[in-house]
Amino acid sequence: MGKYFSNKIAVGLIVVIYGGIYAVFSIVLMSKDIAFKLDYIIMTILLVHIGIGIIRTWINWTVNGKCNLKSFQGYYELSRSNKAKNLLPLLWSYLILGYYEKCSKVIKELETLYSKMTDDQKVTFRIYKLNYQIHENGHTSMRTEIEELVHLIETQKDKKESYQIVRFHLYCAEEDWKKAIEILKEIKIVTVLDQVVISFYAGKCYFELKEYQQAFQNLEVARKLGGNTKYVGLAKDFIDRLPDEVKEEIQCKRVPYCYRILRKMLLYGFSLCLVVGTGFIMDHHTSHGSSIQEIYAKRNLCDESKVDILYQEKVGDYEMAIINRNKKVAYCLFDKTESQQEDIYEIIFYATVDKYAKEPKEINMFKSKASSDKEEEAYYEKRKIEIKNERLICDVLRTVYWKNKLFATDDIAYVGISYDPTIVDITLNGQELDITTVNREEEAPFYVWKVKDIDIEGPKDVEYKNTTKSLGN
Repeated sequence: MGKYFSNKIAVGLIVVIYGGIYAVFSIVLMSKDIAFKLDYIIMTILLVHIGIGIIRTWINWTVNGKCNLKSFQGYYELSRSNKAKNLLPLLWSYLILGYYEKCSKVIKELETLYSKMTDDQKVTFRIYKLNYQIHENGHTSMRTEIEELVHLIETQKDKKESYQIVRFHLYCAEEDWKKAIEILKEIKIVTVLDQVVISFYAGKCYFELKEYQQAFQNLEVARKLGGNTKYVGLAKDFIDRLPDEVKEEIQCKRVPYCYRILRKMLLYGFSLCLVVGTGFIMDHHTSHGSSIQEIYAKRNLCDESKVDILYQEKVGDYEMAIINRNKKVAYCLFDKTESQQEDIYEIIFYATVDKYAKEPKEINMFKSKASSDKEEEAYYEKRKIEIKNERLICDVLRTVYWKNKLFATDDIAYVGISYDPTIVDITLNGQELDITTVNREEEAPFYVWKVKDIDIEGPKDVEYKNTTKSLGN
């Protein structure tokens, strides 16, 4: 049951992290323009980083502060892979919990990866393996291996803590318990788990020295604060062997590890507030302005004078603007607030549609087979025009109007922009489009099309009437 529960926690954490990433990126990529996306993507990365940091801090507190490894055992097992960086934490957790059969399997896997490990990973692995072998064979029989490891680590000045741990095991193998205790006193205790481990081994050493009062005090700390680690049971076994007169109730004070966690959480909380606050300020700044051109320029980091509004009209309580955007057309809705000093616009909807529909590949394929028959070629040319226009019109209706409550009025005329002259001779569900041709100097004309009384959720029947051109002749 415990393993099932821990696996659920691990899976839940992974789902939350990746689900959050997917949701935020989906919203950004679907609703924002390119320049504005970059700011939001950076913010998203920061938020994800902060979120992962908070989760890691929580795991760190649960494991190292409360000595509760079983709750996250599933997390370690799910992160397992054929890599030393993932297998070493798994081996460490098995050693702390006393799952020695599982330790044996992981050690065999790590031995096959030893040549690929970094120097730090090799030292860590050998210390973990030594702990396993000491459990299986005892300190005395492992003295030669311990001495070899001491000589290896003492040449590495940055491995002071590892050196202290191995020297402690060496003194235990030599049964020099006083020197072993001196080493334990030199080791810096940072977490509650450190406190439990050091207290247990100190208690064991005092027990061997027959200093039972000191032994009890240390073993009692390991028993009371050890959570679900193996040290609780091991400490109890030693305590049961102590004389009753030394077993007095003592107060076990945890090391102030919670303050470290609290500082980290406050830092992450401050960072979270800073990022979210910056996001709100940035969103407000880029969503408000004295003109449509100003807002669009802010969001696209372009010159306000170069904003090219193709079409503008009032739709209900809002101002609609269709803006030229290189290979795309931007459809925007603005809420206008009038005041005595100046009008304030706020963008409340933004969507982009491709300026030109893609060539239908299936029609080109049929055309290549029927190129010798002019009537057949004309038919497929007509179908290509119909499909291109259908895609363009449906893209606008679906992206801009469909399920958008801001356009939920019965008498609305759906408006779109096309740069394809064949739009002039198109009918939609048997209804001719209201077309306005806009000619501009030194630029290709574009066409504003409108249509009313169309079921935008239903099927679309687009037909090319061929009144202005004669195809296939």
